[in-house]
Amino acid sequence: MRGKGSQFLPVGQLKFREEADMRMGSLACFFLLANVLTAAGFNLDRFPPQRSAGNLFDGRLEAAGNAKDDAPDLGDFSLYSGLGLLLDPVGFGWNIESDFWLAPVLAVGSRLSIGVGDETLVLGFAPVVKGAAPVPAFERTMVYAFLGPGLGYVSHTSDKGSRDSEVGFLLTFGVGIDIHFISAFSIGGGLAFDWLVTRPADEGFTMTLEFLRVGVHF
Repeated sequence: MRGKGSQFLPVGQLKFREEADMRMGSLACFFLLANVLTAAGFNLDRFPPQRSAGNLFDGRLEAAGNAKDDAPDLGDFSLYSGLGLLLDPVGFGWNIESDFWLAPVLAVGSRLSIGVGDETLVLGFAPVVKGAAPVPAFERTMVYAFLGPGLGYVSHTSDKGSRDSEVGFLLTFGVGIDIHFISAFSIGGGLAFDWLVTRPADEGFTMTLEFLRVGVHF
């Protein structure tokens, strides 16, 4: 266990915690892989024409002889909610993001993150800058990365049962993928990191594997 005044755990308990961490990580990877494979095999012909990776940069979508401006542009807005597993510490994470698009590949917005681990609670809010790019080999697929500074709250329980809380400077960053089934809806996953820089890494750092990320686009 971590925290001030911590002592070494018996080898058996350490092995149990390591095995639990590995199982949680494997389960999260399975969910993310299943999510991407399901999306790739989904019959997209049932939906109206959407974003195409091949023509996303110029914002044009050719379908049935018609052209439609369907790429994100200045003034477009997106809202995301992501559910995932904390890999360090083990637990659950929930993220809410908003994007205001300045160009088809650039957005600014905000991110609210909630992480609940076995001994740690992390809450964070930060303005972020997001870069996105289409994947040429897969239509309707975008990869993204984000980065931003903000404020975070960390509450950590030591092995003696005492609780230590702090509010400080937070750094949030991550990468992921979104698949746009229709122009107003996307689904994907990603990997997000939140770090309260004033705390030790084992108390103020969380890593979340989002296995379900839903986006709504306006």
